[in-house]
Amino acid sequence: MIDLLLDQARRSPAAAFLETPDRSLTYAAAAAEARRLGVALRRRNLGRVALHCHDSPELVLLLAGCAAAGCEPCVVDRGTPPAETAALLHRLGLGTVVTDADGSFSAADVLRLGDVVAEARKLPEPVDEIAVAPRLLLLTTGTTGPPKAAVYTWASLAAQVRQRTALAGTRWLLAYHLNHFAGLQVLLHVVANAATLVIPRSGRVADALAAIVARRVEHVSGTPTFWRFLLAELGTRDAAALPLRQITLGGEAVPQDLLQSLHRTFPAARISQVFATTEAGSCFSVRDLEAGLPAELVERPAADGVELRVVDGVLQVRSRHGMLGYAGEAEQDPAAWRSTGDVVARRGDRYVFLGRTTDTINVGGAKVHPAAVEEVVQRVPGVIAVRCQGRPNPVTGQIVAIDVLPAEPSGTAALETRIRSACEALPPPARPRLIRFVESIDTANGKLMRRTP
Repeated sequence: MIDLLLDQARRSPAAAFLETPDRSLTYAAAAAEARRLGVALRRRNLGRVALHCHDSPELVLLLAGCAAAGCEPCVVDRGTPPAETAALLHRLGLGTVVTDADGSFSAADVLRLGDVVAEARKLPEPVDEIAVAPRLLLLTTGTTGPPKAAVYTWASLAAQVRQRTALAGTRWLLAYHLNHFAGLQVLLHVVANAATLVIPRSGRVADALAAIVARRVEHVSGTPTFWRFLLAELGTRDAAALPLRQITLGGEAVPQDLLQSLHRTFPAARISQVFATTEAGSCFSVRDLEAGLPAELVERPAADGVELRVVDGVLQVRSRHGMLGYAGEAEQDPAAWRSTGDVVARRGDRYVFLGRTTDTINVGGAKVHPAAVEEVVQRVPGVIAVRCQGRPNPVTGQIVAIDVLPAEPSGTAALETRIRSACEALPPPARPRLIRFVESIDTANGKLMRRTP
């Protein structure tokens, strides 16, 4: 990270690196500030450190500063409740936390972000060689349980980034948070290609849309859930006002209707589906506007250091750029196959994603995949978003329940009738027995939260 930033600062010092509604930084200014942050952190002789901060230029520079200081950062979701954050820090043995929040975190040594930045700005930029941290921790999303920390090297993350001369000066939106694997991949793509990272005012889709328009963003990568909310926020406004050239979807199964909606709305943009896991890293991308992945990707020999196979209906991956292991556990064999947890089925010359092994709902012995239910309900006019979960039932063990975010809060009785009619196409065990209309649907890093409330 720090090497890439310093390299671009030498090549394109005046090029724009970071932009927010309130601040802009060139590559030269960012590199100088990151090096000073590295000195400030190195003086504290830190090992592993938690970064509990909102997405911001300061957090980006702090990540680079950690690399310069030789310490291992772990970005924690700033929206996580304090009690969960304290438990996470304790579980991972993170004794120091840099935060922009008030309060304490149990036994952790708390450093205020503003104080660290202020201290660093008073220091001269170092001229000596810098240490480069070999590792960092990436948290899993925790959509189905407590997050775990994957141990990575900066080098293995950077090796998954393609450098293209044509990307220099392009503008990318940070729609994933920096505590997410995909968020760091967007950051590294930007730095490696001398592009510009645009950070919205908040994680709200409305702020993302405003940043795209105001900052003329061309590249946006987000989850299918993010894109559904963006299309709903866009409404009937002129999509031509958005200068999108590249739309990327990942992190969740991508349904066909969403691909078609994006293509209709942004016909000039290239649309890619990317598949990656926190544990295995980036695996493949598909650009044919068809849901799922071509079977040839599974059957071919290793490409770009990645191999795929399907065992008992579950996709497995082997990658030479994956994690070293989970923090607190023994390092894994780099040649070992890893289960992605994604259930897939062969349909002709394609594999389609049915859902996650952890999401399966058992209805009287029948397995129901929430994604299949959501895909049917999502196509019903008047539905912005839907989440399917299992609920306990004394007779069948579980029943299917859905939370629906309606386009119009009124008239939900008619919408429920349309939803139940559409679900008649599903097998009887998969038909929702409970339908609840909600004002919002919880997400984690842009993904639907599936932890049972």
